[in-house]
Amino acid sequence: MRSPSILRLLVPAILVTMATVAVVFVMRWQDQESMLQQRLDDWMSAADSTAGLLMANPVITTELRNRRDANAPLHFPVLTRKDFSGHNSDQGVAIDIDGLADDWPVSTTDNELPPYQFGRDHLLEVNQTYDPDSLRFSLGIVADQTHLFMLFSVVDDRVIYRQLEGISAHRNDYIQLAFPEPAGKPERLRRMTITAHQPGPATVFELSATSLRPLRENPDIHAYWAATEDGYRVELALPRRLVGTHLGINVTDVDDDQQRSRHYVMGPSSTRHLHEQSALFTPIPATFAGLGHSLSSNTTIYDIHGYLVACNGTCPLLMRATSNRDYQVALASPDEAAGNLGYLVLRQPDLNTSFNPRLPWLVAALLLIVALLFMNFGRRIRRGLVHLGRDYTSTVAHDGHITDHKLQEDKHPIREIEELRAALVEANRLLKEHYDYTQALPNRLAHELRTPVSVVQSSLDNLQGAPQDSEVFVQRARDGIATLINLIQRMTEASRLEQSLEPSEQQAFALEDVIRGLVESYRSIHPGTTFEVIGIEENKADITIFGLPELIAQLLDKVLNNAVDFAAVNTPVRVRLTTEEGNAVVRISNEGPLLPQGDPFSPMKSSRKGEHSGGDMAAHLGLGLYIARMIARFHSGSINAADRLDTEGVTVTLILPIARMSSRI
Repeated sequence: MRSPSILRLLVPAILVTMATVAVVFVMRWQDQESMLQQRLDDWMSAADSTAGLLMANPVITTELRNRRDANAPLHFPVLTRKDFSGHNSDQGVAIDIDGLADDWPVSTTDNELPPYQFGRDHLLEVNQTYDPDSLRFSLGIVADQTHLFMLFSVVDDRVIYRQLEGISAHRNDYIQLAFPEPAGKPERLRRMTITAHQPGPATVFELSATSLRPLRENPDIHAYWAATEDGYRVELALPRRLVGTHLGINVTDVDDDQQRSRHYVMGPSSTRHLHEQSALFTPIPATFAGLGHSLSSNTTIYDIHGYLVACNGTCPLLMRATSNRDYQVALASPDEAAGNLGYLVLRQPDLNTSFNPRLPWLVAALLLIVALLFMNFGRRIRRGLVHLGRDYTSTVAHDGHITDHKLQEDKHPIREIEELRAALVEANRLLKEHYDYTQALPNRLAHELRTPVSVVQSSLDNLQGAPQDSEVFVQRARDGIATLINLIQRMTEASRLEQSLEPSEQQAFALEDVIRGLVESYRSIHPGTTFEVIGIEENKADITIFGLPELIAQLLDKVLNNAVDFAAVNTPVRVRLTTEEGNAVVRISNEGPLLPQGDPFSPMKSSRKGEHSGGDMAAHLGLGLYIARMIARFHSGSINAADRLDTEGVTVTLILPIARMSSRI
């Protein structure tokens, strides 16, 4: 039965997980939506009840009625000194009366009213065809605790100043103010005219009650007349103690410097009668007791014109378009049917919980991205495994022969697959090496056995023809037979060694003792060869190896045997022991023939350049060095051979890891 692919297992698991998470989030989302809607309904019900509670307050209802019935009302904020950008400590006011607007509060903030604009619709007297460039103006008005500040910005195509020698205050451009007398005489008006001979400090005259004749200068009102590119600007400070609840304001334009007659009079209200004046309104202090914190801290009252009446904290002075968190309720008096008196605007509290309604979509998107990544990763793994399997299969021919085909690297490698590829490459190399050896062994055996067999055959033939010299031929036959026996023993040794390497028999031992004992043995066997030992002191064992000491001795024996066999006459064999990067390094070198091309430790390589014909025949099969490599790999080490740098001989290097304390236990 064919096993399912990784994608067929991965995709259903991802889909089931995504569906489960989606169901959980949808249920959670619905619960949150229901809870939030219930909270909002409760709050809106409380807000509707708040409107009725506020309209029961006589202070608020009276203020709303007055504002509804007022003529040309003017609204202005009462600010503190920190709301202004300049000070004048001499006059005790928060704005310098210098004709400049740089110390006025910025009119674009939520706490400021934009300047009032006056034009064609506010003409009080017209003596010729109206020209907008001849007269229009804007009025900014604010107050602090002591003064009312006004800033007139007048567009006038021709400014006529008061004559220096004249005593009249109305045959020129001027601004006129009117306000009731102090308490006790509200029916009488005080009228003031602001004029100037030239740009600079302006003169404020108090006029007669029945005419424009100036009576006296008023020192309590400070004014400054400044020229501008399109007209003039007048800034003034009026003590609040002089002004009650009403104020008449108009601007007169005189463009004929000969006749000096009035062309236009413009303003929000008349200066002749009290009932025609503008009502002045500022936000009133209000107490929202009994409404609860969630309502009282977010409650604002506006009049029918959209101007601020009362609020808690800092609120916009002009009701603007409400945001999605503002809830607006109309304020109507219960004993009247005249419509609304104003509006109650409440800011909804933050009813949201920690649950984010966008979270399910974010999680779903995240799960989708993760699913796509997993699917892409699974597809890459499947493609890499299929490619690796197909590539590795091609290393073995249909007839069972191992080919020289190399495993190709993937264009988009995955680390785990590349590690598997590397392991397969190494295993395939060893298998190919062993396969080549077994394939070549019959021919090499035939070649190597032909010589001792020929020796034995020729010796037997000579024994028949020359019995007097039989001892020589018998000895030759014995040598040939001994060689054959030795060859068979070496082959048996190699086969048994491959089968007997068991890691369970390893132990810790001193490498110096093994080298020292082996070199002493070779000195006794080969007295004509000099052995130089470097890095090994007598009775000292500092380098510990974890493994089988008899196998390490066998490995070094193979290498030393080759070094002696191929060493030039009267040249030493050197053995050096060092430690490098946590490894024991043994280097054995001689002077003699150089290495052949290729790997000398391969079982296919049997001799070196300039190799003499004497010596052990089994060595010609490459069995000795092949066995040495097997033992080195068994001990997690490596062995290699290379020509010396002076090209006078060969150096074999054995690297073995030094045993740690944990390895000895």
